[in-house]
Amino acid sequence: MQYRAFAHPLNWHPSEVTGSVELLSVYVTDIEEQVRKGIADYRQRAETILVESPFDSESERVVTVHKELDDGTWDLTEIFESYFPNLQRRSALVTLFSFFENELESLCKRIRSHDHLKIDLSDLADKGIVRSTAYLEKIVGLAEVRGCQTWQEIRKIQSIRNLIVHADGKIPIQIDGKPANVVEYIRGSPLLQGGKEVVILEGYLAHALHTFDGYFAHLHASMVHKYGAARPSIAGNLGGL
Repeated sequence: MQYRAFAHPLNWHPSEVTGSVELLSVYVTDIEEQVRKGIADYRQRAETILVESPFDSESERVVTVHKELDDGTWDLTEIFESYFPNLQRRSALVTLFSFFENELESLCKRIRSHDHLKIDLSDLADKGIVRSTAYLEKIVGLAEVRGCQTWQEIRKIQSIRNLIVHADGKIPIQIDGKPANVVEYIRGSPLLQGGKEVVILEGYLAHALHTFDGYFAHLHASMVHKYGAARPSIAGNLGGL
């Protein structure tokens, strides 16, 4: 029986990506558990205390305190039930998207080495996932790299990631004088909320990771078509980040 080398493009998905997705799925679950625990902790442990005024003419004030913050200064419910959870989920989304971007670049490098291609990923214009998918489509010759519905959703997820990284989550009304498509996407998603800034709700991180995983599987199917039926790898599943 003929075995393919570990560096073969067809080993990328089963040996590299699958394990990483499994780990990140646990990471997403853990993030949501942290959020739920944080909210529960606030609801159960916030204390109402009397604060004496330094002035004789003023009476004592009733103040709610949690983790050294008080509702005389802060909207505690907003802070602990929305703001902090959103910070956690925003950070996690950036992490998930970086994983997706890095895996696409890894695949391009793997194929270039295997196929002995003269053109390197860095030779193409653009950057990030646009450059990687252009390489896979135009240089490698994979089919339906950017023509599938999953890719369209990924671009929308990217628009949320870009708001977080480049605009601190602030939602623009217009971009270059045109209505911002991201506004329509946020309004149409049950897993997002938007006013002045985007709010990521429970379920969106899992949705993003599931979308990335589906796209990786789509690319693998295209590679099976390009390189022929998969043969057993010389190495087992070594998944991991």
